[in-house]
Amino acid sequence: MRAHMEKYVYRFRSIDRLLGEEAKGDCPAKPGELEKLHIYFSPPSQLNDPLEGYREIYWSGDKIVWLNLFRHYLLTLAIRSWQVDGEVYGEDVPPDLVVHVSPETLEGEHRVAFDAMDKLLCSDGMIDGFVSALAKRRRKCFKPELLSYLQWLHWYILSIVFEVNHQHNLSSMSYPERPFDPGEWQRISTGIIKGIGKRLTKSQKTEAHASIAVSAAAYRINSSLIGDPKYVEYNQLITTFPPRYCESIERLMYPDWYVACFMEDASNSSIWGTYGENHTGICLKYKVSGAADNINLELYGSAGLGNKGISQTYQGMTFQKVHYNREHVEINFFTSLGNISQEKTEFWYQGVEGEYSSAGQWFLSDGHKYRDRHWKRFDLALTTKLAQWRAEQEYRIILKSHIDLSAPKDRLLKYKFKNLDGLIFGIKTPLKDKLRAIDIIKDHCRNAERKSFNFYQAYYDPETKTIGHGLLDVSMYWAGFGQTA
Repeated sequence: MRAHMEKYVYRFRSIDRLLGEEAKGDCPAKPGELEKLHIYFSPPSQLNDPLEGYREIYWSGDKIVWLNLFRHYLLTLAIRSWQVDGEVYGEDVPPDLVVHVSPETLEGEHRVAFDAMDKLLCSDGMIDGFVSALAKRRRKCFKPELLSYLQWLHWYILSIVFEVNHQHNLSSMSYPERPFDPGEWQRISTGIIKGIGKRLTKSQKTEAHASIAVSAAAYRINSSLIGDPKYVEYNQLITTFPPRYCESIERLMYPDWYVACFMEDASNSSIWGTYGENHTGICLKYKVSGAADNINLELYGSAGLGNKGISQTYQGMTFQKVHYNREHVEINFFTSLGNISQEKTEFWYQGVEGEYSSAGQWFLSDGHKYRDRHWKRFDLALTTKLAQWRAEQEYRIILKSHIDLSAPKDRLLKYKFKNLDGLIFGIKTPLKDKLRAIDIIKDHCRNAERKSFNFYQAYYDPETKTIGHGLLDVSMYWAGFGQTA
């Protein structure tokens, strides 16, 4: 039987986030997280580690899934071209690529046009050459390598899109200038296909990885410099679509995710300097429950979709410990499409003759083993960081859902005041902000009829050379503390 223990975790917040904004002139006060008892869950884009959630994604499969990958690229590119065409007329272009899509989602002239594009792509001998070479021996093709092929093929696939769009009067856009004449493109493509699958040493792989990353960045910069600044999305369609596509299709594997970060202790000066806003912020000390290896915190958050939108309830959310000494997870894209609907599986796993790819067996099976492994790999990716981040000693609560939680208000989850043990003021936290925090806590204590609350002051401990914190006696200032008004 696992023993339960008294356990605390710490969360650093800036004053603006925690206390909100005071009223100024005609602008009313804006409550902060402390007043609302909110914990904010950040998207990966707001985290300071660019490798958050990093997975070593590779592509390994038969000709069916490889051809369908290129068909999906064509479909996503075609849809983007129709969206971008509106930019000429001053229309807003959606920020994200549409990747949860299949030809069956298209209607009218758009479906007719895509079928024509699809026929041109699938009948192209050079595309078939790439598909055959990539499927040979089911070798692993990692993202940098895949990106290099997509960037090379992009102008050709986009020319198919533009040509068919013109034929069906769906767009007035065209390629500004072809980078190669058709004969030269065929010759170079043949050489690239012959090189696919060539065995490389470890140092050659590292060199190739770096070369692709740097050259891709240079290409995007140089291409953007020569574009018309009035048409940003059009320029991106020409220049940056391949890397955006590679990033966007990861959403087909797993749902969007958000994270709230906590620390094992509050003694690290560099952590106070970054997350504690140069020691001027406040650290929240939470009391958590559960066994030693399964601690959790009750939060009021989304439980599902109802008639009135997202329904919410209190539920225990588990803290996951971040690991700094394990390898990043390797995941095969073709056998990990766990975030697509059942009807989309046929597009990915079915060939033109109706045959099914072996890569789809995991999805089509009824067993839980494959699905459990799929989601376990996801959690491993979200709790693995490089050793350089070890000082954080982080715990995190991960919020992942098939419900759309992109609106920040849907990612503010409320905790129970009883779980907030105390506040630790930073070494440089201004007095006025300490008093504001005390006033907010005073109101919470009255409402909850709570008779005590812990305030701490951070200080430098010369013996341990860490940041300690001591309990503050502020009870003398609390008239009516813990009593209802």
